[in-house]
Amino acid sequence: MNSPLNSSAKNEDICVVFLRLGSNMRFLLRSIFVVGFIAFSFEGSSQKLLSWEIFQEIEYQFKYSIKLNSYYQKPTFPKSLIELNSEQIKMNGFIQLSPIDSISYVFNQEPVFFGLCGDPGRYIQLENFNGTEFQLDRVKAIKAVVTGVLRLEDESHYSDVFIDVKEVKINESQK
Repeated sequence: MNSPLNSSAKNEDICVVFLRLGSNMRFLLRSIFVVGFIAFSFEGSSQKLLSWEIFQEIEYQFKYSIKLNSYYQKPTFPKSLIELNSEQIKMNGFIQLSPIDSISYVFNQEPVFFGLCGDPGRYIQLENFNGTEFQLDRVKAIKAVVTGVLRLEDESHYSDVFIDVKEVKINESQK
């Protein structure tokens, strides 16, 4: 009678089972790694890096406001921007003091010197951002990467594009 330990065929079968188990374990570990990597990649890609060109597509019409007793520019947003409303985004640009109230902050593609009122197509209003530590004024700007949630409003009389700021990374040379 052949016992499994004495039979070379049985020993080979046992070795093959262990080898198969080894390759299955390697496949399982690789699969776990790939799935984890993909999940991490989607997590990181949930922030869409926007370029300023998308904001150039906003069209403005002058409307009269009885409440303000003056005209204002009402925006019409392109479909590509509407699809990003309420999405987490990331943008590069410059932070400056707002031209409207001198206590809030705006985000621009380039530093802008505002007259009495800034061009609404050139800046984004930053919300939940405390910039007092940067000692900004209407002329001084700091280069930064802003991450936050994009919010579009077409009923605001002062600004129409907002970012609810989650994170601001300042250019190291400006700290």
